[in-house]
Amino acid sequence: HFYPNNPLAVQPAELAALLTPPGNARLADWTPGKPFRRNNWFYQMALKGMLELSDRASFISVTAYNRYSGDQYMDPDGTSAEAGDTTQNGTIWAFSQEWRLQGAAGRLRYVVGANFAHDRIYDNTYYVVGEGSQANGIPGYNFRIGQTYSYQSSDTYAAFTDLSLALSERLTAQAGIRYTKQDRDFRGCLGDPGPI
Repeated sequence: HFYPNNPLAVQPAELAALLTPPGNARLADWTPGKPFRRNNWFYQMALKGMLELSDRASFISVTAYNRYSGDQYMDPDGTSAEAGDTTQNGTIWAFSQEWRLQGAAGRLRYVVGANFAHDRIYDNTYYVVGEGSQANGIPGYNFRIGQTYSYQSSDTYAAFTDLSLALSERLTAQAGIRYTKQDRDFRGCLGDPGPI
């Protein structure tokens, strides 16, 4: 069922949605005349290489790249009122590289490795609320569209090892450790984009 964000400033179109009897999902609606077509896509690539250093040791490299792009108009309020529509577009880039040395020496099996990842995320969202109560949140000031914008990036560094020692045919001791460090950068803003 639909509820207004600001009960003290309900607008007519929002009030009509509010008075719709609950319990019938077929009464849900959407804002007419809006472009609901989506243009979202995603792809990923990965490359794995292995070098046999000996019959008991190998070096492994795993490289991966992911890319996502989204551009869509959504109407999550479930009504014909322009009370919670959103236009969202953004992109995600993700790259990672891992190196591992693994093998065995006598009763000991080992894995030693390092990992690096670089990620970037861009998001730009417009909230269209011209017929919603939140458009009248400040007396004398009516706005139709709000915007959130953000750009963030991160670099992640890691080193790890795992050891497995066979103490007997039925008993094995295992130990592992991993250290991870991440550097993040974020820039974002919430505001009024002006007339659109």
